[in-house]
Amino acid sequence: VASIFTLWLTYVLGKNLFGEAVGRLSLLFLATVPYYVVAHRQSFLENFLTPLFLGSLILLRKNKIYWAAILAFFCGWIKIPGFAVPLMMALWLWRKKEAKAAAIMLVTGATSILSYLGYGLLAGKEAFLFILANQSDRGAFVSSFFNTITNPRFYGEFHDGWYILGFIFSLVMLTKFNQEKFKFYNWFLSLWLLVLFLTAGRFNNSPWYYYPLIPFGAMAIGYFANQLLKKPSLFLILPFWLLGFTGFDLLKIEINPTCLRLATIFFFIPFVLNLKKISFWLVRIFLIALVLLNIYVTLRYPTVHCLEERCLAPKKVILNYD
Repeated sequence: VASIFTLWLTYVLGKNLFGEAVGRLSLLFLATVPYYVVAHRQSFLENFLTPLFLGSLILLRKNKIYWAAILAFFCGWIKIPGFAVPLMMALWLWRKKEAKAAAIMLVTGATSILSYLGYGLLAGKEAFLFILANQSDRGAFVSSFFNTITNPRFYGEFHDGWYILGFIFSLVMLTKFNQEKFKFYNWFLSLWLLVLFLTAGRFNNSPWYYYPLIPFGAMAIGYFANQLLKKPSLFLILPFWLLGFTGFDLLKIEINPTCLRLATIFFFIPFVLNLKKISFWLVRIFLIALVLLNIYVTLRYPTVHCLEERCLAPKKVILNYD
């Protein structure tokens, strides 16, 4: 259910920042990229944190400070890294010289942390302190982010090139900072990356920590897909070609190497020779084909995994009260 809100709010934020077309494309990719789909089928707290975070950003964009503060207040209650959300917003507002609004966010963050600590101590002091101590033992390592983007996984490896593409395009977005919309996107992407770099661990054994960044990846893909549709380019379409077909590997479908090489050569000839009309239609057919492939992969990929070789069948339990 929370994922439905994530879909809608990603569209709203993408539209608010980059326009209607990017909003729709962001929604399309969020709903079809295999890694994104599987991630949002899982029952992790980050999937509840994500729509709350997105909602607070949308309200902040609309300058509804008090409502944004209310949503930001509860982010940390869902997951501890969420306590950084009010601080992110406070720093953003401070940079915009909105001191009063920044103070509201700082008070919100402090109140959220104090109330969380108070609730935990009152509800069960020993268990609460034990959990906090256990969580504080998590290390911070220089390879945290490297392992996350080079080894996408859930309970095992999940080599989806779109996941990598989302990160690449998100990082490219960091080079765009002349307009307010890019500054807003880049600010919250950057601070989330810093928070997760410090908290996610070394071996990507908690990939769900990065789920709040999935909408940013979808928006980045949507933005560059829209740029590609507006003006077909060899340089823009190349990343989609290099990373867009990994769904075949996820389904263990082998592509004949000779066919792949020939297809690659013939596909890029119009772009190399700058044949604009052919490139125009080829881009559209290509992106539609990639989306259809992703849909097929998400429908066919087995998302139920059991510890045993075969999932145990449920057993009917009959209680006899005689």
